[in-house]
Amino acid sequence: MKLIKQLALGVAGLFLSVTPSLATVDPHTDDLLDLMNDNGVTVVVDNDECDGRFQGAYQFSGMRRRMVICTYGTVDANDFDTVRHETIHAIQHCVNTLRGNPLNTPVIEDTDDLLAFAREHLTEQQLQWIVSNYPKEHWLVEIEAFAGAYAYTAYELMEMFETVCIAGA
Repeated sequence: MKLIKQLALGVAGLFLSVTPSLATVDPHTDDLLDLMNDNGVTVVVDNDECDGRFQGAYQFSGMRRRMVICTYGTVDANDFDTVRHETIHAIQHCVNTLRGNPLNTPVIEDTDDLLAFAREHLTEQQLQWIVSNYPKEHWLVEIEAFAGAYAYTAYELMEMFETVCIAGA
């Protein structure tokens, strides 16, 4: 149990310490998707669920996991952000599994720390959009995922995923 807490704290530390980056096309995104697909997260692109309601989704039932990415026929920087965003949801899922949490909660457990992290990477308008478009019980995980999509590269997310979803499993 001590190792589980150390892994979760280590990932929380990564979430708090990485410097910001702009939303961009990331050359390691294919590697990130391959890593996830090879380690229990089925990656699906442009399936019949892509009906205009969302850009992507992370879905799970126990440890049966799936990531849906909807490019709508044109891959752009937003799709790369979506992959990073959904990867953060996968990492949240792994961390919560290690913590024994039944719900998908943020990696950064302290709300003040989470909001400080979010304000480093998101505008107040983006934060208001999240609050306006998601149910209250999803606000914190979505804020963390949106901020993390701007803050982390695919390579950094690969390291986090390996730490908590592969080594921590």
